[in-house]
Amino acid sequence: MNREPILPQNGSTTPSRAFSARVVSTEAERLAVYRFRYRVYVEEMGRAPHDADHARRVLTDALDPTGLLFAAFEGDEVVGTVRLNAAAESDLQYYEGMYQMTELAGADLANSALGTALIVAPRYRGTSLAVRLVRMLVRDMASRGLRFLFVDCNAHLVSYYQRLGGRIHRPRVEHPDYGEVTVLYLDLADAAWLEASRSPLRNACA
Repeated sequence: MNREPILPQNGSTTPSRAFSARVVSTEAERLAVYRFRYRVYVEEMGRAPHDADHARRVLTDALDPTGLLFAAFEGDEVVGTVRLNAAAESDLQYYEGMYQMTELAGADLANSALGTALIVAPRYRGTSLAVRLVRMLVRDMASRGLRFLFVDCNAHLVSYYQRLGGRIHRPRVEHPDYGEVTVLYLDLADAAWLEASRSPLRNACA
């Protein structure tokens, strides 16, 4: 997903602390996610997304009103999040042209979705939290009959998404906020590919 994801960097598969992960259901929780994004992208990483609200210290954009947010909480604190947008139900802004979803065989707006804003708190990096959040996302997609998940990432993260079962769709595309990215897709219906790539998402895609 675009921007910096939660990456398992040390081979660990189990979070070192207790957390609960769920679909965000209240405005208070959504605001907590937007503040968490701001802390990581702007304050920690020093990035400058044009939608950042520096006065309120929140980061939200045009995909949020129609996006489904998944978040992991440690108590009341957000420690991880990812967003899902069904393509047919969202104002895709520049993503429709950037991802060129309908140029992929079998893909159209009716069966495709965007996965974005996958982030984790520093103390949870190196755990399985990223995969757990993405697994929740693809299970939701499967329940709605959505087949193709499109994401983008910077070059050093491409191999990570390939390990999840992703395949390159468009290399070297310019993202308006995050520079050169690669667009990948995950085909939930291609069980043979997911099995062959030993994707940790393969059981969630059925």
